[in-house]
Amino acid sequence: MIKNTLAVVFLAFLGCSPNQEDSNKRNLDTGGRVVIVNTIQTLTVGRSFHLEIVYLNYQEVIKVPKEIKWFSSNPEIISVSNEGKLTAHKTGVVTVTVEVENFTDVIEINSVYPQKIIDFLSYRHYLYIGDIYKFKALVYNEFGVIDASEIVNWENSNPSILQVDTQGNSNALFQGTAEIIAYSGNIEKRIPVEIREKKNQDRLINITGLKDYNNTGNGILKMVNGQLVLELRNLKLQGPLTYFYLTNHYNKITNALRLRLAEDGSYSINISEIDPQASLYSYDYVGIWCELFNDMVGFGELSY
Repeated sequence: MIKNTLAVVFLAFLGCSPNQEDSNKRNLDTGGRVVIVNTIQTLTVGRSFHLEIVYLNYQEVIKVPKEIKWFSSNPEIISVSNEGKLTAHKTGVVTVTVEVENFTDVIEINSVYPQKIIDFLSYRHYLYIGDIYKFKALVYNEFGVIDASEIVNWENSNPSILQVDTQGNSNALFQGTAEIIAYSGNIEKRIPVEIREKKNQDRLINITGLKDYNNTGNGILKMVNGQLVLELRNLKLQGPLTYFYLTNHYNKITNALRLRLAEDGSYSINISEIDPQASLYSYDYVGIWCELFNDMVGFGELSY
C-alpha cells in the first residue's frame, strides 16, 4: 500500500501543471484555482493512494487553504478521505473532486482488479538502417512488483527488415515497418517500429509547446569537428525548472539524455561531452521537461 501523506505543494516557481482542466473556477478579483498535482488514471482494488493539491490565487501565488474537501462520485467503488486518501473497493470508474473555497479540480480514475502485465523498459518507435538496439521489457505481478522469475520472450512481425533475437537485441536491415512483440506466458505487449534510411545529414528541429505552454524556437543537431552538437536558437520558453532532454518519445523521458536547464535565447550544447556514445541518430526528439510536475511542456522532432 502506498504510504504518502497529504501535502499542499509549496513551490518557489510556478507555471507548469499536468492538470489545468476547464473545471477550475476563476474570479479575477478574489479567485484562483486548485490543482491536483499527482493525478493517477488507474487504482488497483485493495490499494490506496494519497492525492496532493496546490492552491493558487488569481496571480498564481501559493495560498494556504483554510479547508480542503474531497468527494467521490461513487464511494462504493473508490472512496476518498478528508485527507485525500483514495481506496479502491471494487471495479468501476469514478470522478474525484477536490474543493477549496468554491474552487474545484476533478480527475477520473478507473478501479481495476490486480493483474499481471508486461511493459517495455527500453524501446524506440524509430530505428535507422544499420542500427543495433536492445529492447527491454519486464513482467510485473498482480501487485505491481517486478517478477524476476518470469522470462520475457521476443518476436517480430517482419524479420526481413528487422531482426530480433531471444534477448531483445535488434538489427535494422531495410526500410519499412515492423511490430516488436514482448511476451511471457499468455501476456504480451506490442509496439510498432519504423525502419528509416539514414541520410547522415544535419537534423533540424522546430520547438512547439504542449499543455497550453507557448514554447517556441528552432535548432539543429550536427557533427562539429567530430563532436555531436545541438545548436538551439530563438528560444522563448514558459514553465519554471524545465530542462532540455534528448529522447525517443515526444512526451516521455524514458532512457532519455538530460542536457541542461531550458532558458530563453540561443546557445549550443556539446552532446558528446555529456554522452560520448551518443550519435546523430540516437534520438528522435528534443524535449522540454518540467521537473516540478514531471510533465513534458514542449518538444521538437529531429528531421531525418
